[in-house]
Amino acid sequence: MNRARAFNVLIDEQKKGAIKNDSSEEFPVEPGTHTVRCGLMWYSSPTVTVSLQPGEIAYLRVKGGMKYYLPLFLLMVVGLLLNLVWSGRPAERPDWVIYAQLGLLLPALCYIMYFITLGRKKYLLIEQDKNNFFA
Repeated sequence: MNRARAFNVLIDEQKKGAIKNDSSEEFPVEPGTHTVRCGLMWYSSPTVTVSLQPGEIAYLRVKGGMKYYLPLFLLMVVGLLLNLVWSGRPAERPDWVIYAQLGLLLPALCYIMYFITLGRKKYLLIEQDKNNFFA
């Protein structure tokens, strides 16, 4: 969903750089405990704490927190396309169509509104990358 954007990487609440989709970056830090967070405009990830020993490397992965956007987007399209079925027909649109549209559109709109408002700090997720080739 954010393929063209770069996520800002904040280590100990200081911007250390940015990372783009399907890329990797290295951010050298001193041994010890550090907080890592990524941000994109007003969206961000929860803060992750990483403890590093001297010579240790931590591999983290950043990904989108909106897991169900594609199925919900398809439901929205189907809900909007229901209007096309009855457009240009002399028959009147049945009453159940509006309820079907609401049932298809409202869950998607609520999901999107959650990430725009209350869930804006969970829009991105940071996790340990245990499947990293170099780990």
